[in-house]
Amino acid sequence: MPGDGPRNYPSMGSFVMLPLSTSNGFTKVEILICGGFPNDGYAAAKADNFMVALCSYGRMVITDTNPSRSMEDKPGPRTMSDMLILPNDEFLIINRVAKGVARRVMARGSNSHFNYIFMGTRFPTELRLDAYNPYYLEIIYVVLRPMIITMSTTSNIAYDTTFTVTFLVAFGLTSSNMINFNMYALPFTTHTTSMGQTPNQ
Repeated sequence: MPGDGPRNYPSMGSFVMLPLSTSNGFTKVEILICGGFPNDGYAAAKADNFMVALCSYGRMVITDTNPSRSMEDKPGPRTMSDMLILPNDEFLIINRVAKGVARRVMARGSNSHFNYIFMGTRFPTELRLDAYNPYYLEIIYVVLRPMIITMSTTSNIAYDTTFTVTFLVAFGLTSSNMINFNMYALPFTTHTTSMGQTPNQ
């Protein structure tokens, strides 16, 4: 990907697959890549020269016959961040550093040691957690939030099967075209990559 530097480890750009959609039979797969580190940045970091991370973001529909990249720059440099897809198809990008490469600059919520070490070191083990509440969970949106009444099954839903969800929206729903149903497999995250998150529309 263009942008004057690599994106994978140890440069640690973050990657995410955009939601798959029933509108095309789940056949369109688009990837978004954010940030990274300049060429020769890892060698520079070994000499304690921490170069500024990349500001460029790129996306590509990898299932196209002739895939092409779409690039843009963001306001600030970013590396070692994590990307998560929210249920409304927006992306949450958390954590980042503006300089450095993996194993050289530590971000909060990390452990750079073999075991837990809380004192007597420059980068102690960090165990604090932040909880993010999306804006659409605020009280003013309660009347717009669907409430599930019944589901035709409460067990695991098999691939290529049909199920029914009955729900109620208290206010604001004037057309079935306003309904967007998403299913989401929750991921686990390691090395700035959220593994296994599979959003479907």
